[in-house]
Formats: sequence, structure tokens, C-alpha cells
Amino acid sequence: MVILGIDPGANMAAAFLEKSGEYNQCARNLDELILWLRHFQFITHGKIIVAIERVNLDPKWGTSSSGKFAEAVGEAKGILRVFNVSCERVSQPTWRKVIDVPYPKKASKKAKKQVFIDFARRRWPDAPLKSGNWQKDSNLADALCIAEYVRRERRE
Repeated sequence: MVILGIDPGANMAAAFLEKSGEYNQCARNLDELILWLRHFQFITHGKIIVAIERVNLDPKWGTSSSGKFAEAVGEAKGILRVFNVSCERVSQPTWRKVIDVPYPKKASKKAKKQVFIDFARRRWPDAPLKSGNWQKDSNLADALCIAEYVRRERRE
């Protein structure tokens, strides 16, 4: 069994964890997601648990950004549907509460995200979180944390 966490959007990231919580693989675009889903579906006989971050669209984003985000979520869900893999949606406050990484409440958005990048680098040192692109590292860190949230909530 593998656990997949997906942080959707323009800079989509997906992270696969083992049942033990160890890092296995990541995908930074839909083509890589398809490749790894095909691989894991074969070796796990379809035992893949998936969670996608649920984000409420903000009117400040504008119609173009909201549309692109909704399209990215739909594409990811469509790919999962093709592989006959169901998924749950989890909000950021929900997974952050379970992961329980302390961060300053009054800090900037970037500073808060950096806390999760640093946590993910310590927790999964083999994960490629040194891309030099802050946004991509943040999305992958979130995907790892979403997968970890699922792992903790579904311990068997």
C-alpha cells in the first residue's frame, strides 16, 4: 500500500509515502503523476490511498486564477478516476492540525510555508525539497504533509 497526497494548482505536487511513513516518490506535474500511479497500481495491486487538498476559492483571486485552479483539481481527480482510485478532500487547517507543526500565527504567508518546508526536509530528507524554487518546494512539502495526515488518520 502507498499513500498519495496531492497539493493541486498551477504548481501541482504529489507525494507518495509508504505505509511506514517513509518517502517513496513525488510528482511535480500530471504526466509524472500518471507514470507513478501506473507503477504503484501495478506493484500494490491497486492499494493506493489518496487525499487532495481542498481549497476554498477566494474572490480576490479573480476568475482566471480560480478557473485555472479548478481545472487543475479536475484534471487530478480525472486521472485518479481513470485509475479507479478514490480520493478524499482535506482542508489545509485540518491536515495542519494533525501534523501539528508550530508556526507563528502573525507571520507572513511565506514564513508560515517555510516552517512546513523545513519540517518536511527534516522528516523526509530524501524528498527533493531543494529545487531552488520556493513555491515548488512549498507545494511538495504540503503534498508530503497531506500524505502524512492520511497515514496518521488511517493507521491500521
